[in-house]
Amino acid sequence: MKHKSAEGGSTRQPAPTASEARIPPIRYRVLGQLELAHGRPGAGLTGGRQRSLLAALLAANGQVVSKDTLVEIVWGGRRLEDPYASLYTQMSRLRMLLPEGVLETKWSGYSLTVPPEQVDSQCFLTLLTEARRFRAAEPERAVALLEEGLSLWRGRAYEEFLHDEYIASAARQLQEMEMTAREEWFDLQLELKRHDDVVVALTSYVSEHPFRERGVEQLMRALAAQGNQAEALQVYANHRLTLSTELGIEPSAGLQSLHLSLLSPEADAQAEPLPTPPDISTAPVGPKMPWNTELIGRSAEIESLRKLIHGNRLVTVAGPGGVGKTRLALETANRMRSELQVDVHLCELAGVRESADVPAAVASAMGANIRESGDSHRAIAKQLSTTSAILVLDNCEHVRSSVELFVGAVLENCPNVRLVATSRLRLGADGERVLTLGPLALPDGDSLRSARSSPAVRLFLDRVSAFREFDLSLENVADVVDICSRIDGMPLGLELAASRMRMMSAAELSQQLSRTVTTLDGGGDRKSGGRHHLREIVEWSYQLLDDVQRQAFERLSIFAGGFSIAAAEAVCEGIAEKGLTSDVVQELVDHSLIYIREQDSDITSFGMFETLKAYAAERLADRSDMEACRDQHAGYLTRLAREIEAVEEERAAFERLWRLFRMHRADVLAAVRWCIETDREPDRAFTMLAAMWYAVHIDHARDVVDLGQQALTRWPAKIHPLYPMVCGTVANGRLVIGDLDAAVDYADHAIAADGGRRSVRSLHARRVMAHIAHTVEGDHVAAMRWIDDVVEIASAHGLLCDLSNLRAMVVAAQGDLLQAIQLAELGSRRAMARGSRMETLWSRFLLGAFNIPLSANRAKLFLEATLDDALRLHQSHVVAVSARALAVLDSQEGRPAEAAGSLERALDLFVATGNPMQEWYTIAAVLPLLTAVGDDTTAATLAGAVAGGSPRWKPNPAFTPLYRQAEQELEARMDRDLLEAHQARGALLSQDELLAMARELLRSLAVTGD
Repeated sequence: MKHKSAEGGSTRQPAPTASEARIPPIRYRVLGQLELAHGRPGAGLTGGRQRSLLAALLAANGQVVSKDTLVEIVWGGRRLEDPYASLYTQMSRLRMLLPEGVLETKWSGYSLTVPPEQVDSQCFLTLLTEARRFRAAEPERAVALLEEGLSLWRGRAYEEFLHDEYIASAARQLQEMEMTAREEWFDLQLELKRHDDVVVALTSYVSEHPFRERGVEQLMRALAAQGNQAEALQVYANHRLTLSTELGIEPSAGLQSLHLSLLSPEADAQAEPLPTPPDISTAPVGPKMPWNTELIGRSAEIESLRKLIHGNRLVTVAGPGGVGKTRLALETANRMRSELQVDVHLCELAGVRESADVPAAVASAMGANIRESGDSHRAIAKQLSTTSAILVLDNCEHVRSSVELFVGAVLENCPNVRLVATSRLRLGADGERVLTLGPLALPDGDSLRSARSSPAVRLFLDRVSAFREFDLSLENVADVVDICSRIDGMPLGLELAASRMRMMSAAELSQQLSRTVTTLDGGGDRKSGGRHHLREIVEWSYQLLDDVQRQAFERLSIFAGGFSIAAAEAVCEGIAEKGLTSDVVQELVDHSLIYIREQDSDITSFGMFETLKAYAAERLADRSDMEACRDQHAGYLTRLAREIEAVEEERAAFERLWRLFRMHRADVLAAVRWCIETDREPDRAFTMLAAMWYAVHIDHARDVVDLGQQALTRWPAKIHPLYPMVCGTVANGRLVIGDLDAAVDYADHAIAADGGRRSVRSLHARRVMAHIAHTVEGDHVAAMRWIDDVVEIASAHGLLCDLSNLRAMVVAAQGDLLQAIQLAELGSRRAMARGSRMETLWSRFLLGAFNIPLSANRAKLFLEATLDDALRLHQSHVVAVSARALAVLDSQEGRPAEAAGSLERALDLFVATGNPMQEWYTIAAVLPLLTAVGDDTTAATLAGAVAGGSPRWKPNPAFTPLYRQAEQELEARMDRDLLEAHQARGALLSQDELLAMARELLRSLAVTGD
């Protein structure tokens, strides 16, 4: 057969013995130019963007490819006005070319669901696996299978997309497997003594791939078997010259051994059989691994480190103590022993106290001879100059300067030694590449689905299983998630916590960790493979700091959540000049004591892990600086709140500051609580609470409400100018929580405290009254009066107040969806003109929701675009309502499984942000799913629970028709007495029981669809 090589040439091999009919009908071809065969009638894959998207999705092999990755692949660095909308358009066009159901939209991106037998690369890998299975017992059959698989190659894998690293990575793996398959075919030919047939093919192969030593070895063996020892030796000489000239290295030990065997006198007299070469797949040695447990949740990091080691001779794995740097480095290095044909050595530097002792420690680890105690870095490196190895230098941070000198000497003198360092900060050496290792990912909620998909939870459960039987359940999932979150997903902390589960329940451990996490101790010591005390790990890092860095580290522990450079400057005032604070923050990032949480065009936020924060807070208290630091902390947040109020009409500036304020939400609550306890006047507490008006709809309203009420009780004087605004914030929160009478009371207090002045201070309360009239009372005329009132007061004070979106919601509730759409379009245009991304997002959501009963396609277009933008802007509330609206579409179009999945996601988000009203709306949307699949008794119970849970909330207009239809179907299909009995049973369910019931139903529907 003719098989085009990875480099574009061709290698003639014997014709395949297997029938071409064995190759399955392939639809997707990537082993060469991308081809789509047997698509929809009339479809052609001609558009470059659709080709790139399809290639990326096929390269992912069924995994989800994020939207950001796809945008980067298609448009590169080009600036797009709306990249997600552009991506959606291209995906819609691609979907038209593919069979129904193949292209799937996921939360974070897109994926392809394609049977493996329809993709040529998967067919090739299947045939390769089959060939290996038959190699020993039926070598001829194995040859035929390899030839069949290799015949699928038409060129280089994904050859038109190799400029993109994401696709090129998958292509390189396929090319590696193709070369491996060819080498296995050569091996079989040699075993079957077809030396003459294979020499020509091997000569061409070695010419194409001069650095593939396995091919060189096979060619040498084939030539020697023919009696051509001289030619075999010349092949070795040519290969050695190539390695020396191009890479500056020597052939591997295995190839050198074969070369020596061919030089022996017996080689000429007895050309065949050749001396069996050493098993180079197992020859390299490595350090004994001190773990007997599985490495969980690090597959992506292992692959990233493997690529870095392949392309670089010095790689540093940097990260905080306890994050698993050593484990990752050794696991990866040991997996690469056979791949690179090198030994792996571990040099532990944790016990080295003096920089001068580093060379001796390295020499001991490498088995070098130390002639005298004063051997320098360069002298040791020269002893290792002929060594081929990966050397892992573990715990370098405290002897960094000495390690840097040794690294330089190794890179200069040891061409075949690769260095992998682990350190809490980078070495700073020339040629260094850094892999920053963070904690394991935490769940994004406390649902079972979210917890089970979290690497942190999986590691914790795996380690607990070593001590006792323990299953994740609805009863313990919240405690398990809390345990993993308090430990920040740090692997060492998770293992130590798991050891405590021998004698504690998850609830008990969670409660203990709520007091402190730095006391976790697994016993034992590092040398014996035991565990660390977390406090010792933190102290080790702390001792490496100078005094300014230590004070900054301590003061930054005051932040409950993320913080910006400006926030850091505020709390570090007095210990570092303003311009230098950013430098200190960067130094702490380099030391892995704080980390970058989020970075966008406007804001970079930093964070500190809880284990570090607890230690730093103790140190701060020891300095007696806590009170002063808290005061600076509250002062900064108060100033930020005032800035928000000052620029409210400049929406772009307002939203930038508001995102910053939301980032500090936990800190604002802590600062308000501290001000209530310590301040004599309400100014600071009231200023921050007034700004929290915007937060209660989207993030844990109950916390804001509780503090607002405490502040109003602490300072009841209604003459304070911010008193009405704080009352408005509390009223808004009460509305979200579902305490409607209290919401009205606080709104009335705010308006009364305004004293008839109709000032802007009462606008928040008047908006609450408009929402209550619309959402609760169904009095749309009164809602419009309140809206007009707000607009009139704002205009009188020279403020622009556009409530088109709220008007649209009221009009939609009255049944006039066409006018509601016009109002939402007006709101969208005005929001875009003002530069308001949040208001534009909400307008687009409303356009999608209002179109559901009118045009499903138009509704889906708006809702999917809104969902994409909301995910990108981290607007979880809009993500949730958009997902719920899409679920309504899926429900009315007969896709209950898809609808259930979207509703479950929306419900998880509303629970996570503490929004009972939206929880209720989402649970109510489950009813049409149950009637659609014929589960009438459960539907009746749920209907009773929904009606009894909050009878004063009106159903959302988007799914009112479906909800009413479901109720009518129940009344028509069920006996009246039976229906009322199930409804009465549902009405007795508590809110928690109703929530658990809804989640269980959604999980079942999402899996089965019936």
